[in-house]
Amino acid sequence: MNITIQGVGELKALLNRYSDRAVPAMGAALYEEANTIMRDSKMEAPVDTGALRGSGTVKNPQVSPGGVMVEFGYGGAASDYAWIQHERLDYNHPTGNAKYLEGPTLRAASGMGARLAAMVRRIFGV
Repeated sequence: MNITIQGVGELKALLNRYSDRAVPAMGAALYEEANTIMRDSKMEAPVDTGALRGSGTVKNPQVSPGGVMVEFGYGGAASDYAWIQHERLDYNHPTGNAKYLEGPTLRAASGMGARLAAMVRRIFGV
């Protein structure tokens, strides 16, 4: 899933102002945000054996010509059923629920630009 965050003028201005440190700072801020989303997601993930919740990971920031990306999701030992548990709304989940990653990610989108700007300000010490 890709999310485009609107209204990030302050963040863009900060990154332009500190362009020499912009990429590492943005990567660190995105990594922190992704870990917060993953923490919330794990609270919503269905539990049977615990393998699904335990498989949630956040990868280190990746830099490309298009920008900085942080990938996060579920898999590993749970890869065979993580997607099914996420997408099948008709499954009974006594603990947790479907859309356990999508829901927290979409909720986090609101205000994400301001949170990222605050994290970048903290990293830059301004």
